[in-house]
Amino acid sequence: MSGRVGLLPVGALAAILALTSCGTSASERVTTVSSSPPTTFIPEQTAPRTGPYLQFASSSDGWFANPDSSTGEILATTEGGRTWWTSYRGSYSPTNNTGFVQSLDFVNSSDGWALLGGLGLIATTNGGKTWSRPIEPTEGPIMSVMFSGPEEGWAITTLGALLDSSDAGKRWRVVRTPVRAIAVCAASGRLWFASAKGDDLYVSDAGGPWMLSFMGSEAPDIHNSVGPSPKPQGLWLACNAKTAFALYDYGSAAGSTPYVLERTLDGGSSWAAVLGAGVVPEPPSPWVATNGTLVDFGVTGPSNAWLLTYCGPCAEGVPGIVTTTNGSTFSSNVFPYVRGTYSEAIDAAFSDQANGWAVLSEQPSSELGRTSATTTVVLATHDGGASWEVVDRKLNR
Repeated sequence: MSGRVGLLPVGALAAILALTSCGTSASERVTTVSSSPPTTFIPEQTAPRTGPYLQFASSSDGWFANPDSSTGEILATTEGGRTWWTSYRGSYSPTNNTGFVQSLDFVNSSDGWALLGGLGLIATTNGGKTWSRPIEPTEGPIMSVMFSGPEEGWAITTLGALLDSSDAGKRWRVVRTPVRAIAVCAASGRLWFASAKGDDLYVSDAGGPWMLSFMGSEAPDIHNSVGPSPKPQGLWLACNAKTAFALYDYGSAAGSTPYVLERTLDGGSSWAAVLGAGVVPEPPSPWVATNGTLVDFGVTGPSNAWLLTYCGPCAEGVPGIVTTTNGSTFSSNVFPYVRGTYSEAIDAAFSDQANGWAVLSEQPSSELGRTSATTTVVLATHDGGASWEVVDRKLNR
């Protein structure tokens, strides 16, 4: 495990890092409105992962948007995933790739949002019984979004501008940042964002000035036995109060995703590499759960986190999950999938430190490539991911 110290004022690093874009200074506060939003489009390959597709606001209330659906629909449950009903069905257009559900975000059992590709945000205040018409900010198309409460939300546009809303996403304003943003996370009055270039991580506490908490160049190197060592392709970010996990993704190769997971438990003052290639101690077994293709990750408490994976080239997919309860040591489990099928992890979600769900896509190995043969399976855990049970064998069928 390696450690390092962060939280340097942005102004103190200006001469070294030549921080530009969005025209900010070290003394500017998060709430400052920018008069000149960025104009450079973020390349698609550096954009954050899509999703999440699965959300649970309590042990009973959840929502799921199947990324393979051709209808752009959202399913909802009030029975812990055992039964589902259609909450939203849009008009997905494969011709111009609009209308698909790109991500979901619920802050409680009533208030939630869905990002529709090419259309903007839709919102619900009654748990998904009805949805608003899509709204796209005048500041630019939204690439990712998260809300920290029924009214307060944050979004990143395709131009790398950080936006803030205080009216549930009806109106947005541009927030000044030292560099263009690629990922954002807000919790307990603390705002984290990752830069679109260099994967540096910044934090602002209670609307104060931006502080450089962690430099992407400090992420451990991944060494290849053949060819040049890869560089991080993107940063995944999750937070809870003073805890933040930054996952550096080095790109997929041979069915795995080399990565390094960094974490801070003190608001960004110090960081440590806790999981990944080259990190001591070695990742826990089974190997396929720890070293497979990354699908999603998140935090559920002050020191609790999870990573969802599957083994792309394996004959059966072997979906699994890696969890930690102290932010330092990890355990891994393979989901109870049907043997003889190719099982792929779609997404996972936790409503608290104990209760979680995962959605798998299963199809007979002999019928790979046939969409009609695919079955969507829902699993649940009530002990933080140590054990899982199937709660819906054939979702919405």
